[in-house]
Amino acid sequence: MSNKFIYKFSDRFTINALIGLDSRNNRQENISTNALLIAKGSVPPGTTDQGSITRFNRSFLSITGELNAQYKADIGDNISLITNIGGQFFRNNDFQQNVVSTGVADGAITINGGEITATDFELGFANYGAYLSENIGFWNKVYIDLGLRIDGNTAFGDEIGLLYLPKVGISYSPSEEDFWKNTFGNYISSFRIRGNWGQATNFPTPFAGDLTIAANNFLGQQSFTFNNPGNPELTSETVTTSEVGIDFGLFNDRIKLGATYYNGKTEDALFTPPQPPSSGQLNQLKNIGEISNEGVELSLQTSILNSKKHSLNFNLSYNYNENLVVSSGGAPEFSVGGFTFLGSFIKEGNPLGYLRGAVTTIEDGQAVIKRNQNIGQTFAPSFGTFALNYSFNNKLTFNINGDYQYGGQGVAVDDVLRFFSGVQDQDRFPQEILDYQDSVGGLSFFDLASYWVEDTDFIKIRNIGCLLYTSDA
Repeated sequence: MSNKFIYKFSDRFTINALIGLDSRNNRQENISTNALLIAKGSVPPGTTDQGSITRFNRSFLSITGELNAQYKADIGDNISLITNIGGQFFRNNDFQQNVVSTGVADGAITINGGEITATDFELGFANYGAYLSENIGFWNKVYIDLGLRIDGNTAFGDEIGLLYLPKVGISYSPSEEDFWKNTFGNYISSFRIRGNWGQATNFPTPFAGDLTIAANNFLGQQSFTFNNPGNPELTSETVTTSEVGIDFGLFNDRIKLGATYYNGKTEDALFTPPQPPSSGQLNQLKNIGEISNEGVELSLQTSILNSKKHSLNFNLSYNYNENLVVSSGGAPEFSVGGFTFLGSFIKEGNPLGYLRGAVTTIEDGQAVIKRNQNIGQTFAPSFGTFALNYSFNNKLTFNINGDYQYGGQGVAVDDVLRFFSGVQDQDRFPQEILDYQDSVGGLSFFDLASYWVEDTDFIKIRNIGCLLYTSDA
């Protein structure tokens, strides 16, 4: 739920308060029966004590709040001021529990069996800050935005205090000038040039900066080992973005077009590089490296029909983003997820989390294996949205919207797990590969990594809606 309260002292001075609550409870359960294991060939026929029950519970609670004041003022007839000052906070609590019971007989639906293991996880943190922004308008044509945000987070290391995040922006509308209206007004009804620069942050994983120990079970007794090494200098990664763009409307804004070029640089990027083996420590989240995101955003809004009874609008956007790890802070190439033989890796000069594995081809009847190859990027460089809205006589409305992407790759995880379970999907591997594998029996799934990498191109319809308004005569 979310509730907003507004109190207007006058037309110029307003106070807003916002309070929100997000509470979620989730339970997932998987029962693997002996009959299923026998059918898959994992256990011999007649087995009665190898079934299992896995149960996962999660309880999530988030509380948010904001209080701000806005004041509007005019200086003469040509200068307008809008001042905003306020503060925000949110706190998240996340509790997760996983219970696994093995040696379960078929028909059981409660946790029982020969062996029961349980793990849990609890995370809580708070983010808080204040902000000040000023919008200055000149002659209703030129606008300047200035702002400063101050952020704090309980996930920061002990040596990190508050972060200061400035922003500045400017826009100019030539279409408000008399010369423009007299010369281009009949065709280009609106035209705006804009530019912005600002900073934002992504905070680290809570408790990642703390030195911790792990309590383990050993021979029925509790024992302790080192866990997270701790990082007192752990802080948010800072994203500095600059952009320039134009917006213009044609034929009384029946067609609106927009174009933006942006360049974002992430400094103090949050990675978990491997520790030197000689340290004897677990891996630690650190602020290292630099990531670049550069691209363009294009948008189209059209009013195809705009009559007394019919209204038809179509919107389309296209984005191109080039992602690159500029620096990994001196750390060697390391994995950030995925399978051992086909994972996502960080390496300077490559996209963030690119897929690395073996590429195998057949040449002159022999298998040629090239290992540790870049076989895909998980971020699709091209993506966008589209929407169509129709209204008839202000009583019937129909809308459809969706999105698309292309140029990215991903791992067919379900197919990999099916392969490990002994299920051979048809057409997964070229016939030449299968023939060679049958003849020598020497190719493993490590050698076939690239055949599980697929393009993640898609066009998806997200929503289709129809609404009919009725009223009493």
